[in-house]
Amino acid sequence: MSPSATPTASLNPEQVDVVRGNYGLPPIRFYKAQVRVDGVQTKVLPEDRWILIPPDRTKWGQAQYTGT
Repeated sequence: MSPSATPTASLNPEQVDVVRGNYGLPPIRFYKAQVRVDGVQTKVLPEDRWILIPPDRTKWGQAQYTGT
């Protein structure tokens, strides 16, 4: 695909969930959890990381982590 034909539109979270629903996939859940590290509130994960966890807890050992 040439750069001029590359789609440039982006989807908001609600639109992503509609597309995922069309394929029978669960919605994306956003968690903005923080923990206290040396007295400072700190994000659990950097903004550029995400974790995919299967809904079936017995398969959590198969969860995938992606990052740089």
